[in-house]
Amino acid sequence: MKVTIQMTETDHRLLKAISLLDKKPMSRLVSEWIRKTASKKEISSDISELGKRLLAMPITEEEVSEETMRAIEEARKESDAGTLEDLEKKYKICR
Repeated sequence: MKVTIQMTETDHRLLKAISLLDKKPMSRLVSEWIRKTASKKEISSDISELGKRLLAMPITEEEVSEETMRAIEEARKESDAGTLEDLEKKYKICR
């Protein structure tokens, strides 16, 4: 599946450099990071309602339905996870 992400130019260059040094495609590095992060007990045991609903969503290239968007908005109202910086501190994620 093809996914587009936004990152700073500096982060992109770092990812490319790591990819060359590790001799792994950038997509594999990102996938490995996601799996490693998701496997940490603190994260998997503390997933918000929004996270649970997002994990339950089917992977598709179609647009998200209005019903699903409403469910996502409701979940956001129920659980405010804070800013990216807050989450990085909580889960000790370094960038």
